[in-house]
Amino acid sequence: SALELIQMDHTLADVIIVDSLHRRPIGRPWLSLTIDIATRCVLGAHVALEAPSALAVALCMEHACLPKNRSGLLMTSDVPWVMFGLPKHLLVDNGPDFHGIALARGCSEYGITLSHRPVLQPHFGGHIERLIGTMMGRVHLLPGTTDASPSSRGGYDSESTAVMTLSEFAHWLCLEIAGRYHHDTHRMLGMAPAAAWAASIAGGVTPVVPADPTRFLISFLPVTRRRLQRNGLIFERIRYWSDILPTIAQPHEPLIVRYDPRDLSHLFVMGKDMRYHSIPYANVTHPPISLGEL
Repeated sequence: SALELIQMDHTLADVIIVDSLHRRPIGRPWLSLTIDIATRCVLGAHVALEAPSALAVALCMEHACLPKNRSGLLMTSDVPWVMFGLPKHLLVDNGPDFHGIALARGCSEYGITLSHRPVLQPHFGGHIERLIGTMMGRVHLLPGTTDASPSSRGGYDSESTAVMTLSEFAHWLCLEIAGRYHHDTHRMLGMAPAAAWAASIAGGVTPVVPADPTRFLISFLPVTRRRLQRNGLIFERIRYWSDILPTIAQPHEPLIVRYDPRDLSHLFVMGKDMRYHSIPYANVTHPPISLGEL
């Protein structure tokens, strides 16, 4: 039934993306996908220009487990994408982004069993590999495609024909998944993934949604350990302080700290109450900055 087992993986998409200002080529995007094995539905997706990391895994998990109709999502479209919910089991490969403490602790916190594929046995991840193959087949029809084999590419100039920005590619991908893939009959199922999902829900599967969506994302963000100093917390040579710090931790006590590489203006510190507390810069006049910019 739905949400029993999901698989996640990443791939470098075979298409060149352009920047939104000058429409000049800036590279190929990474695509992260999560598939629900029982129904073959795409539970979640994420696209970015940065190589896969704990952040990509966190954002793909967030997209998979929470409803897709939230405002401000990159991966959104007008076509209904109704699949979401906490899975019981997550199967991933042996990439470093899947072996970090961030994913292990996040899964543990939400009762998700995390398993890694046996090394050098790709058939254990066959469902997600076939899904990625299906999506790449459709990407090869886009302007700016870098079709993997030079022979099939011929004299096609990928860079000069590239026209899509990252957000336009994300929008196209949503339409392709929610508007087309979910409603095409799946050869192995004998029905469309959307129909298999509806049958699972009608059969009594109730998708469980994390009570606090913000905390859910924080629980999968990259993690580090820091000791509380008299003047606060130091991370990447930046000092963080809040009056709540002395009440949630003892001096020199090692703390679990989560951070969002896109915005270092706050750290998220696990307190004695087992809740994450947002700790800002000690100097709040400093502008938000990403880890890459820093």
